[in-house]
Amino acid sequence: MPLRPRVSNPHLLRLASCQSITNPLNSAQGTLYHTRPSYKQPSSCLAECFLEIENIMKSGRESRKDRLTVTHVGAWSTSAQDYVHLATKLFFNSASESAASSRSNASSYVFAGLPLLFSALRAFLIECNSGAYGVESDKKALARLAKDPNELDLLRDNYALRSDLLEKLSLLYEARNEIIHPSHRPCGTTDSTPEYIRPLKELGVLETTNAASDYPWMFQLQSHQLFLFAFSLIEQIIAAIIVAHTARDAHFQCQNLTTYVRYRQN
Repeated sequence: MPLRPRVSNPHLLRLASCQSITNPLNSAQGTLYHTRPSYKQPSSCLAECFLEIENIMKSGRESRKDRLTVTHVGAWSTSAQDYVHLATKLFFNSASESAASSRSNASSYVFAGLPLLFSALRAFLIECNSGAYGVESDKKALARLAKDPNELDLLRDNYALRSDLLEKLSLLYEARNEIIHPSHRPCGTTDSTPEYIRPLKELGVLETTNAASDYPWMFQLQSHQLFLFAFSLIEQIIAAIIVAHTARDAHFQCQNLTTYVRYRQN
């Protein structure tokens, strides 16, 4: 008798009821089953289910914004260190992989590590502007974190970062976007590097043949030097944020930065 999937979310249960799902235990035979009988026309049922899923996603976005702009009861804790701790582990693995590579730089760990560094940066900004490190909370900054597409404008306006750091950070944001939103078909350039992000290649941090015809774009991103560049840049930005929020406590500044410089121990 085919197994029934356990679906607790009522919205997803409704979707499952509208579809035949292949039993993974009998995939070779292609056994099909339903979670429950459906008495609606498939098209109308699926349309209703997809609307429910869209509502879930919209509710998720609104919930994340709401938590930054409204003070609710409940517990929370700092998490930026957790992100950067895992990114550091990935960095050490990346160093080992690249050292063993015939090209001495190739590493796929950046695909996981680079997005984590941006999560660490965002988490730290939320924590600092929520008053987690001694300075009063900044509701305007939290509102911008809830509204803005990324953290660049807030970093520019509130932390007096040098323009060259912001320019490099904007390139890293795009590298992150290329990783988490892949669009890895040809871009029309001879060396397979998208023109808009060429300045990143000119910094010498991508995996490259240094020839007119280069590796496919996603191979170029698999670079330990890119990971190192990202860590170094995030360290500098975190240092500026720490100073802004703990200006009178040098010991606390050093203590908070410790997690962000462990990558150097490799």
